[in-house]
Amino acid sequence: MKILNSLICRVFFISAFLFLICAISEKFAHYLGESIFKYPPSQLIGFAAVALLFVIALELRNIIMNIEIYKEGEKQSSVQAKNNKASSYLTTAALLVIILFLTT
Repeated sequence: MKILNSLICRVFFISAFLFLICAISEKFAHYLGESIFKYPPSQLIGFAAVALLFVIALELRNIIMNIEIYKEGEKQSSVQAKNNKASSYLTTAALLVIILFLTT
């Protein structure tokens, strides 16, 4: 289950960044008077936000499961803790980029 959860998180996270890159390239294309995709940049960012929402939900579920395991007396390995911390930093950074892009 952990492997499937990790795989789904990675797929959604990568797809969110791809949507974000598509939105940025579409925004630049609009400045040049062209259009690359049939969706406007704001809708592409919306797709990225939905994908990140699923990533956040899955990561929170993973954190809750790890807390329950820790409470039962089993300690999490330091490598897995570092991976969870790095993943949460990347999620936060992606959300900040999306918020900044939406406000401009």
